[in-house]
Amino acid sequence: TRSSYGGHKFNRVANAFVRVVNQADGSELCRYNLSDKYKATGMVMGRLYREDGEWKFTAVGEPADGRTYKDQIRTVQGQLD
Repeated sequence: TRSSYGGHKFNRVANAFVRVVNQADGSELCRYNLSDKYKATGMVMGRLYREDGEWKFTAVGEPADGRTYKDQIRTVQGQLD
């Protein structure tokens, strides 16, 4: 989960993005450009989990409003079900 703690909606923040990078070689695995369309202060970008001994990532892309992660707990929990 990523939030604009200042309460700014992502579509009003220039060049707002988040990315997942492979630390071993620096390659970009995925990127969310948040400034493009999201009129929310938070975003659940994806779900990182371990299954059968392997790390996996599933993109979510669910907007969520709130200034802290605590404000977004219900949105995150909905993605885990």
